[in-house]
Amino acid sequence: MGLSSVLEWIYRSDQLSRISPDDLARIAALGLRTDYDLRTAEERVEAPDEVPPGVNTIWLDVLADAHQSAPAQLGKLLQDPKAANAALGGGKVEAMFVQGYRDFVSLPSARQGYRQLFIGLGRPDGQPAVLST
Repeated sequence: MGLSSVLEWIYRSDQLSRISPDDLARIAALGLRTDYDLRTAEERVEAPDEVPPGVNTIWLDVLADAHQSAPAQLGKLLQDPKAANAALGGGKVEAMFVQGYRDFVSLPSARQGYRQLFIGLGRPDGQPAVLST
């Protein structure tokens, strides 16, 4: 079995919340079985995934071990311009994002999450799947 036959039905979404009924119908037509949600708890509460009935959502918080991840906290920071300027000004934002994206793949929670993701994708009943990031 070649790689292309194993990974044929994997989609990626930057958000699955606040979607229109027409878009939900289009998503349902994909026949998804699994929604792998890689977002933080805060991100999930703020904008929960909306998937068709019967889709199994598996939460894999790859940033669970991060103290403060800039990519995950950006929306919250930008709600207060003064706090955002203090936290992100003077070149700090670049360093925070570099570290945040390193954390996204290197933290123990990330390694565990990706392990679960790839094991799940390899299962016959794990696809078609969508990755929410």
